[in-house]
Amino acid sequence: MNPTKPKLRFCIRGPFRVLDDDGRDLTPAGRKAQAVLALLSTSETLGRTRIWLQDKLWSDRGPEQGSGSLRQCLSEIRRCLGDHRAVLGASRNTVWLERDRVDIDMTENGIDPGAELFEGLDIRDPEFDLWLVSLRAHSQVSRTVGPTSRVTPGRTSRGAERLRQIVMNLQSDGSGEIGFLEEIVAEAVSRNLREQADFDIHTRVPAATHPDALVLEVQGFSPAGAGYAVRAALQTVADGRVLWSDIHSVSVLPTFETTPAEILSFSSIISNRIMNAFLLDRVTNGFDPDANVLALLAMQKVFLLRAEEAEKAEKAERMLTAAFENTQRGVYKAWLAQLNTIAFVEGFKPRSEMADAAEEAVAAALALEGENSQVLTVAANCAMVFDRDPQMAGHLARMAVRANPANAMAWWVLGHIQLYDGRYEDSYRTSARGRALAQGTFLQYWLDFQMSFAASFCGKLDEARILGQAASVMRPEFRAAHRFSLALNAASGDVDRAAVALRKLRKLEAGFAPSRFVEDADYPVSLIRATPFYEPRALMDLEANF
Repeated sequence: MNPTKPKLRFCIRGPFRVLDDDGRDLTPAGRKAQAVLALLSTSETLGRTRIWLQDKLWSDRGPEQGSGSLRQCLSEIRRCLGDHRAVLGASRNTVWLERDRVDIDMTENGIDPGAELFEGLDIRDPEFDLWLVSLRAHSQVSRTVGPTSRVTPGRTSRGAERLRQIVMNLQSDGSGEIGFLEEIVAEAVSRNLREQADFDIHTRVPAATHPDALVLEVQGFSPAGAGYAVRAALQTVADGRVLWSDIHSVSVLPTFETTPAEILSFSSIISNRIMNAFLLDRVTNGFDPDANVLALLAMQKVFLLRAEEAEKAEKAERMLTAAFENTQRGVYKAWLAQLNTIAFVEGFKPRSEMADAAEEAVAAALALEGENSQVLTVAANCAMVFDRDPQMAGHLARMAVRANPANAMAWWVLGHIQLYDGRYEDSYRTSARGRALAQGTFLQYWLDFQMSFAASFCGKLDEARILGQAASVMRPEFRAAHRFSLALNAASGDVDRAAVALRKLRKLEAGFAPSRFVEDADYPVSLIRATPFYEPRALMDLEANF
């Protein structure tokens, strides 16, 4: 036996196998045991912490159960390795492979070098699945990785990245008012897409098209010569299947200086449909998510936090970190900063920890993409949440709106700042503008909720009640909307509606009581306390009666 040759060979391309020098298969039969070896063999150091391994393989279990399951897997691995059991090392906190006793081999004889990594290794844990698809999509490795090299997700080159390919098909000849209308819609959609992810956008079908490419048809017309309208249709290149279509009327044509709000709103809806189409295709049909998908999925987690908020926030943070490691875009850092603001507001983590992390992320985002309206929007929000600086926050928010007037979140942040600055009528109008842009997106309920506050400060209590209720219906576990409904209905004497909100909050928050509005200074209802309708005694009476 050659003493310099590694004792065990890990074949990770194609079906995963562990072979000794004589070619005997020592692979553990258990899927979780195989997954442990997969996670170790792709580490830069060939080691992982026990907590990290538990999180990837038993993310739905408690710490004690996950720890016990990991111990069982390590015992199974050692039994299968037999005389080579010393290859696997473990301490109280860490598990590792002995570097000088393994060879990570991607080119086992008889295996197609194009086969995927760890083929068929199905664990059915979302955290492991996310790790594995990221590894497969972004690892750039040689055919054989020696004992000092590792297979790790890293930043891909733009050529290797699987860009989302969009073909903008404008139906007119490009001349006249109709042609200009189509071009304005297409440009607004392109700007929205480029700001949030990397899209490969064409105005004609390229010679080489991706099988998952989409065509966006934009058709402007004047029905019976009365006014104008725009039709948009999204379809696949491969088979021409129509995924979505819609028509919006246009009362005022765009000019070189201004684009009507209704066109911006329609472009926002189109952009959202495109991003959702790619997400659905990649996730449900088994395509490997790249940095774009990781970031877009994380964005939805950020804005759709529900009962298990803290856990989802941590997962979103990992997804955004992975997205930035793969492709260093400022917008990914910006979403990390936004996640930190939500973690602070909802009380997941202390202000000191979140403020420093948000400031660092915003600085990195601005350095990379200082003209991106999404980046400017998050920078404005962080300046308001952590620094309480409405002047600087307002300046950044106005920059964001100018950079992309179709960005619903930019209008939301501007309205939020105006609300805290006491400019209630301005906030109401700004929030209405953002709400029109957010229709059909995961931001819609946020704009409904903000506009309910603005309406209440402007004395429009019936509208405030309807908008607040709409936000709670769209997101039943959105606690802030139920808090608003509870306080408003209690103050107005609508005990039945207030009781409904109270029951929902008690389900969502263990030990909730209306007295927290009055007695708990840290409870996140400072804006409700500032509203003209806030009535502490009504809340205390509600607690006494229910």
